[in-house]
Amino acid sequence: MKILHIIPTLNKGGAEKLVLDICEELSVRPNTEVKLLVLSAENTFELSRYLFETKFIKIKFQFNI
Repeated sequence: MKILHIIPTLNKGGAEKLVLDICEELSVRPNTEVKLLVLSAENTFELSRYLFETKFIKIKFQFNI
């Protein structure tokens, strides 16, 4: 199974930490490939300890409701 998570930033916060924990838990399951796509270059986490791939794509985005 392939899983792709897309988030706007990796700034310190509860939601961002939760996404990292979910990705880490899923990445250790057999036959599962996890990637995290971050839509900005902002990062305040140490990512070297995680087993999944993280890609940073710097794009301009805007939230709309």
